[in-house]
Amino acid sequence: MQQSHFIDSIKNPALLVGKVDELLLVTKEFPYCQTTYLMMALLLKNNNDIQFDEYLKKAAVYCTDRYQLFTQLHQPSVAPTERITTPNLTQEEEKTENPLPIAESIVEETFLETKKQKNSIAEFEHEYIAQAINSSILLETTNQAVDEKEVSKLTEELTEIEKNAFDLETVHTFTDWISFFNQGKIEKLAPKNEEKTVEKANKFDLIDKFIQEDPKIQPKKTEFYSPMNMARLSVVDNLDVVSETLALVHVDQGNYQKAILMYEKLSLKFPKKRSYFATQIKNLNQKLK
Repeated sequence: MQQSHFIDSIKNPALLVGKVDELLLVTKEFPYCQTTYLMMALLLKNNNDIQFDEYLKKAAVYCTDRYQLFTQLHQPSVAPTERITTPNLTQEEEKTENPLPIAESIVEETFLETKKQKNSIAEFEHEYIAQAINSSILLETTNQAVDEKEVSKLTEELTEIEKNAFDLETVHTFTDWISFFNQGKIEKLAPKNEEKTVEKANKFDLIDKFIQEDPKIQPKKTEFYSPMNMARLSVVDNLDVVSETLALVHVDQGNYQKAILMYEKLSLKFPKKRSYFATQIKNLNQKLK
């Protein structure tokens, strides 16, 4: 098979009809070419050949994209299209056609659509205007309520100012003027002075309580050094101190009970070496027997 014919058959597989032997030689000459196996499987499928299953397996093995293999094998064959000859219409027959009814129906449809759109827009505007009126009424009522509250607050403040107002028409002494101006300062400083007095009172209460109780710090008595007590304490074993070396010392001294107790505590402290400590305890129990 020539190279040009092989390339043309890749573009148009219909050219491979009746050339199974030539394509078979190409597959033997180039055994690792996936295109030849794909073309061979496609040709055998179109011919309903018995060897189709065998070459389909080979094509599946050598083909890197099995999806492409599937699409090529299951691609529907396109039937050749036949040309339909239509008689040429003469100008007189074209003129006889009457497009007026179609134009009238189109105009009626567009008129109905525009009418529906206008009706829908009018309904939307009506609803929008109604909502706007309702919202404006609500805003007016809320604003009126807020204004009434503010007016009531202002009247209360004015009445308080009038009560505390200083009569300017009457004649006052110098001390009256000073007391009037200092009155506001005294009212402002009054709560701060009250807080300070409360804090001072609490501090004085604590001092008085401390003086009444009169606590005394007593130093600890130092114990008298006794050699007998120290010797007795040196003999007593500290069971909190646990080590494998100390257990071996007890074994060497013949204190098997203390060694067993030491190994039991070591097994609880080091669970990974539990089996080793168990064998040591077993050996010591045999020595005690």
